[in-house]
Amino acid sequence: MIKISFLIISLSLSTLLNAQIKEQKTHKHSPKAATLQSAILPGLGQVYNKKYWKLPFIYAGLGTFIYFAIDNNKKVSEYNTIINDRLNGNTTYKEFKHIGLNTNQLASISDAGLASNKNSYRRNMELSIIGGILIYAINVIDANVDAHLMEFDVSDDLTLQVLPQQYFIGKSYKLGISLSFKL
Repeated sequence: MIKISFLIISLSLSTLLNAQIKEQKTHKHSPKAATLQSAILPGLGQVYNKKYWKLPFIYAGLGTFIYFAIDNNKKVSEYNTIINDRLNGNTTYKEFKHIGLNTNQLASISDAGLASNKNSYRRNMELSIIGGILIYAINVIDANVDAHLMEFDVSDDLTLQVLPQQYFIGKSYKLGISLSFKL
């Protein structure tokens, strides 16, 4: 009876240990997980890939483009207010802090000049949004590529040997180069 119970216990323990070993071997670094994490929260894929040094660059880029998009949007809004005031016959301007012009300066700018300035700031706002989207896309692509390269074998065994060779072709010897790769 003791032998049978010992046999059952040892078989169950060996099965349990074998399952744990297989579990450890099957865990791989997943590019899909890194991509999804970076798509959900910028920089999270880089943390998953243990590339922490990239986080400041991602957030500095995103923060810069977001700042300029918001700032240019405020300027476009102020120019819209000025243009609407002019169209309604109101020539008394309040102080606009974002565009940095006082009442006398605003009165000296033509309607076409105001529209041109507004379009310029709108263009800058749109370019800032596009830049932010590009930084976000680069963040996701970088996380995916880094995750794929985690399993890339970069060892010292990769060599290329270039050797001179002598070949017998026809009735004469020819000199050449032999390339051999050792993987």
